[in-house]
Amino acid sequence: DMFYNAKFTRPAGLIYDCFDYEQHTIKPFPIPDNWKRFVGIDFGGVNTAALYLAQDPEGGTFYAYREYRAGHRTAKQHAAQLLKGEASKPRAFGGAKSEQQWRNEFGSAGMPIKRPLVADVEVGIDRGYGAISGGRLVVFDTLSNLLDELGSYARELDDSANPTEKIEDKNSYHLLDALRYVGSFAFRPARKSRIR
Repeated sequence: DMFYNAKFTRPAGLIYDCFDYEQHTIKPFPIPDNWKRFVGIDFGGVNTAALYLAQDPEGGTFYAYREYRAGHRTAKQHAAQLLKGEASKPRAFGGAKSEQQWRNEFGSAGMPIKRPLVADVEVGIDRGYGAISGGRLVVFDTLSNLLDELGSYARELDDSANPTEKIEDKNSYHLLDALRYVGSFAFRPARKSRIR
């Protein structure tokens, strides 16, 4: 339908099928200096990617306001670019469990990065899905790479065109990995008060 009939349809197996461009995007606006800022980073020699979130202290909504994709830079060069133009140093999360050396390199370059709170990919996706479907995440409409990834991140289909557990071309979605990393903290469930 999309390619031959010019009808917009969501691809079968789309993971973030709750994302609606009209509802979940906004024109860019200046982020107030007092808003908390967070960044998720997906490390790579060729494809280092980062996604920035700012949280409105009034309603708690997170705004994805900046994306970064670059390769062939040292950790120090990446850190300089990632911090450039930011009002304060964002709280950073990134990498898989096995990527501690990347975190060490960035930390030595002046950008401390914590290990994501959640290692499981599906749990991370679930937290992002909940933030989008619950209206807690809004994306600046200028983040074209992130919007492309949200519109095509899908599960492989079986012979009957039913979605499987496997993510299609998973290694191509660096910004959504960055979203998972930062979302492991930003979108974590609220703590329940203990009953005495």
